[in-house]
Formats: sequence, C-alpha cells, structure tokens
Amino acid sequence: MSGQLRSALFVVILHSLSLTLVAQRSVPFLQNRGQWPEPVKFRAEMADATVWIEPAALLIDRFDRNALQQLSHAHVNGMPDGPLSQLIRHHAIRLRFMATNSDPEIEPVGVRPGAFNFLIGNDPSKWASNVHAFSAIDQKNIYPGVDLRIRTDASGLKYDLFLAPDVDPTIIKFLYDGADGITFTNDRLTLATSLGDVIETIPLAYQERDGVRMPVPCHYRKGSGHFGFELGAYDRALPLVIDPTVIFSTYSGSVADNFGYTATFDRDGFLYSGSTAFGQGYPTTTGAFQVTHAGGDGLFDGTDIALTKYDTTGTFLIWSTYIGGSSDELPHSIIVNGSDELFLYGTTSSPNFPVTTGSFDTSFNGGPPVNLTNGLGVNFPNGVDMIVARLSADGSTLLAGTFLGITYRWVEHGSGAQIQLR
Repeated sequence: MSGQLRSALFVVILHSLSLTLVAQRSVPFLQNRGQWPEPVKFRAEMADATVWIEPAALLIDRFDRNALQQLSHAHVNGMPDGPLSQLIRHHAIRLRFMATNSDPEIEPVGVRPGAFNFLIGNDPSKWASNVHAFSAIDQKNIYPGVDLRIRTDASGLKYDLFLAPDVDPTIIKFLYDGADGITFTNDRLTLATSLGDVIETIPLAYQERDGVRMPVPCHYRKGSGHFGFELGAYDRALPLVIDPTVIFSTYSGSVADNFGYTATFDRDGFLYSGSTAFGQGYPTTTGAFQVTHAGGDGLFDGTDIALTKYDTTGTFLIWSTYIGGSSDELPHSIIVNGSDELFLYGTTSSPNFPVTTGSFDTSFNGGPPVNLTNGLGVNFPNGVDMIVARLSADGSTLLAGTFLGITYRWVEHGSGAQIQLR
C-alpha cells in the first residue's frame, strides 16, 4: 500500500457497478504475462462481463449471457427446431479516470492459491505459464494523494478511491466511453447499453466516531464531459465512506422459457418473483424445496411455478425453487409476511400438486379441461383448482399447501341437465 493508504487519516470513496447477475464469491483478477495485449494488466471473468484492468481505467466487455447459455444448451442437447443465432452480442464500455498520472504503479493484493497456464496457438511468444490470480488490484497515486482499488464482491464490480488528508475530492474526474447514452441526476448515473442499463446510485456517505455513524451528504457532480463527486461538510481527520447501491433490471437466468406474473418485496428490500418455467432450465439453488421441473401438459415440457428471492441489489439468487405437479401451474400473486415466509396464490391442473397434511383441502377437485397453449402456453386437461402455499424463509420447506376448489357433476333430468355440487 502507498503512503496514502497507510495513513491513519484518509477518505474512502466506495463505488460499485452492476455487472453480475448470478450468485458468486469474489472474482479473481488474473495477471497479464504476455497472453493478452497491452495495456491490459489484469482480467476478471464475471457472470455477464469480462473486465480488463488498464492504467487508471476499466474496460467492461458485457455479453448476452442468456444467448450464450442457450447456445451452449443447444450444443449439448441438440439444436432446437427454430433458428438459433450463433452470434453472441457484446457491448463494451470503458470507465476512464482523467488522471494526472497516466502510468500509476499497479500492485495486486491477496494472491489466490494455484496458477493458470495459457498455451494458445502456435506462437510461443503469446504463451504464458504460472499466471497468478489476485483478490484486488491497487493503482497508486492516480491523482496526487489518491489511490484506486479495484475488486469484486457478491454485488458485482467495485472500485474504491482512497483520499489522503486534505485532498480535494473535486480533483477526481471520470467519464464513460462506449455507452449509448448517460442520464445524470445528483444521486444516479444511468448508462444505456444495447444489453440493458447499468445504474449506479450513491444513497449514503458517512463517517464513524466512537462507533456512531454520522451521515455526510454526497452527490455526483457533472462537469464538462466528465463526472465527479461532491461531498458535504465532513471531518477531514476521520475516514469517510461513500456507500453506493445498484438499482437493477435483470434476466432470471433461465435457459428454459420463463414468463413472469407477479413480484413482491419484504421489509429488508429483498425482491421475490413468481413466474412459469417451461422446463428444467430455470436456475434453482441447493437446498430449495423443489429443484427438478415436474413437467406438465402445455408447451415444451409444460409449466411449473418458479419462485425466486433475489438479494437487495438483484445481482444474485438468495434461493430459487420450482413448485408444481405433473400437469401445468400458473402463479397469480405472492406476498411475504414479517417472518420472511412467502405466500403463493395460483392455479393448478395437477392432482399431485404438493399439499400438506391437515390443510384445508388435500384433494384435487378438477373440472372441465381448459387448453390455453395458444395464449399462455398452458394446458389444463384435468380442469383447475386454486392453490395456496406457504414457503419457509429459506425456500427449502413447504410449511403449508392446500387446494381450493369444488367438485361437481352433470346430472341428467328429463327436462335437461344441471350441475350438482358435492
């Protein structure tokens, strides 16, 4: 660490980018030992982007992960009847600091165990052996008294700016190359790309004194062709943290067709979605209530209900599960109680839909067949019952489940027919 980082008195600016869409631990940064072009120094492979570390810059090559997974699935399981593009769309953006030091000293932090070898092609000059991976990358003195750290965590790609005492934060200036457009507000930058928006927000800056957190105003500042940070009054003798969050719009990650119907949130801001999944490709999590698609009678493999809990940034799955029987299901609404248990209301055509002992109605009642494959893609050959289910906070246990329906039959009379409930 440089003198600025070793100092007991410094300012920390934490900033994050929404890039990863699935659960992951800290992503390693691999060093460039000649296997990649200059000026690349390190590379990180994230769920939906490759991040190239350059002096005072980050090149973020986003790609269509959904299309890549579908193409991989097709190679393994046979090409589908319909057309499947062999091209995977990319969109690269570069975060570039308008640094006074264009050649900062770059130092990796936290070496990971093991090594990587790149023996690609027939040109030995492009081979690299014993390539190490690291947890973070420091770039020292990109401005006088300002060090940059690049890292990842479960919420995505992050960078920290460490300011030494009495450094003016307005010297930090950065811009984005390659975005289709940038929308600016005091607390948000929205970067438009062909693969969706990257949205960055700064809701809170704070300092701590004697264990007490003291908020500090912090906003984006827009200059002539660049952006920066503007801080309110703070104690320059204490560290300061700017703690951004990410507002997201994400794919579910399903390689099976997947239609969303309902969503909700809990008191802590975690997001829950309810959808139909037309096959085994929906991403479930270890220990979930039902990790296997049960099939059905509609399009493709039929539908099960898919329930997912995302973290507060929407970048990875807390838990995800199927729930369904041998025929088709649809979700209609979901809600979470104060114990973070999820309640589901929907319809099913499955006589073996999972219900619990002692529930209101453990028997499927059915009715006339209903075929909606030309609309919703579902087929209810056994008729439908309503269902209500209650899942545990971790999505692993069905706490309660019941049918809600009636049984009837046609009764023929001399004067006609009538419905008789039973």
